[in-house]
Amino acid sequence: MSNTGTRGRLQHGTVYVTLVAFALTTVLVPERAAQAQEAKRTITMIDLSTETREAREVLHDVVRALRRSSDVRYRDLTETLHAGSEDLAINNVNSAKGLLESGRRYLLDKNYSDAEQDLDQAVTLFEQSFAYIEDESIIVEAMLLLGVARGMLNKASDAKQAFERATAFRPKHPQDLSEYPLKVQKLYQSTRDEYLEKPGYRLEVRTEPELSEVWVDGGYKGLGPVGVEGLRPGRHYVRVYKHGYVRQNQVVTIKREDAEVTVTLEGARRRAVYEGVLPRLLAVFSGSVNRDAIAETKAFALTDQAVLMRVTGQRETLNVELALVHLGAKQVIKRASRTLQWTKRDKKAIDDLVAEVLKAPETPVSGPGPGQQQSDPVVKKWWFWAIIGGVAAGTVLAVVLATRKGDEPLRFRSGTGAIKVQF
Repeated sequence: MSNTGTRGRLQHGTVYVTLVAFALTTVLVPERAAQAQEAKRTITMIDLSTETREAREVLHDVVRALRRSSDVRYRDLTETLHAGSEDLAINNVNSAKGLLESGRRYLLDKNYSDAEQDLDQAVTLFEQSFAYIEDESIIVEAMLLLGVARGMLNKASDAKQAFERATAFRPKHPQDLSEYPLKVQKLYQSTRDEYLEKPGYRLEVRTEPELSEVWVDGGYKGLGPVGVEGLRPGRHYVRVYKHGYVRQNQVVTIKREDAEVTVTLEGARRRAVYEGVLPRLLAVFSGSVNRDAIAETKAFALTDQAVLMRVTGQRETLNVELALVHLGAKQVIKRASRTLQWTKRDKKAIDDLVAEVLKAPETPVSGPGPGQQQSDPVVKKWWFWAIIGGVAAGTVLAVVLATRKGDEPLRFRSGTGAIKVQF
């Protein structure tokens, strides 16, 4: 076979590439590439500190930093410790989201009666289970749209009630209703102005157990017991949370006087298991690993990675230690610590500490030592299959060309599973 004939066939011939090579390059390669692009990792948080106000404050800020991390999907431990027992509340939230969506559509269609009905039900369900909502802005939206529907139905008094409840959630942030008729915009603005002119009162929130996180109208207010100032008359939404306990929410109506409320938390279904394993996890901060304790933690955390925290010392010199642990491999990936002056909260220092511990490799070592990385097998790498696909395609092409005689043109035969590429 002459070189000239081969070059001619490459430049002017018809090439047949088998479906095997095609599958390798068009199916396996994109799949592996998609896996390589998956950046987020699911992480939960476990606090091993002694019960102090300082430790609980740091815990809140560490969780806040984890939630804001772009490469982390944060899983609240309560979701797994009480899994199955919160189904009603979660179903309420999901149903409310569906009703909110249908309410939006009815508004677009100017079907204000059906919009009012669905949005009213959505607000009711949200209020019953708002402790289970990650982003309270959807409650505000439901209340605003309910006010819009009522305003368009000329139910001014009911519309003002909905607008007032939305304003209680976001008193410092006026909402944009410019896409709706002017009469609704004016009604919302006048309701908001009247509400903000009302005097504020104090709400004392007590929690059982103490040092539980207290949220009012979607904002974090501190650890119970805590006094919340400046609440205007009307409905306010209290949410209380603590690791190992069931989340609780309560709607409190402020009249023209100070008020108080006590919120009692129930232990999560698997709280005893959770608290039993905590002392044995402390070995992480002494340089060793209790593999049995980590295995038990994975069983109730239902995730492969966890950030463990220990806070010691006083406000003047607070030592914060974090450890990123791979629960599946039962190994520590990385440890990081800072000594802080905690006379006032230092969110930036906590953000930096969390960022430092998250820079660690996602996969731990295969041996007993902590902090090293174990790579995935080469057959799990997307580029491995790209190479295999390319080699397979090239091999098939070479075999086809090498077995031809002289300058005989290539023939396409139907039913062979070949792909015809003409160039």
